Amino acid sequence: MTAAIFALLGVVVGGVLNGAVSYTLEARREGKAVRAAARLLHADLSAARTSLALAAVNRDWGPLRIAPGPLSSWERHHELLAARFPNEGWFDVVLAFQAVERVIRSLERD
Repeated sequence: MTAAIFALLGVVVGGVLNGAVSYTLEARREGKAVRAAARLLHADLSAARTSLALAAVNRDWGPLRIAPGPLSSWERHHELLAARFPNEGWFDVVLAFQAVERVIRSLERD
């Protein structure tokens, strides 16, 4: 009887430890994915800002081309970031990408 109790206790403790380790590893993995997505989107926004600043300084909008990368990376990563960003930071990021999208669409019409 005692052996059965210890065996059951071992199974329960092993299951709890396995769950805790799995949860910790998944949280770390998700944290790394969020940081990577944020870095990629930051680079995309910086590149778009640089392109727009150069066009404004040169007053030459004709050759301005913002690669569609910012929008495709946004489409790939926005759900991941939405789950982890605080509201005030999230809305700033959304507005920035909406502005880039409007600029790209307006340039496509010209």
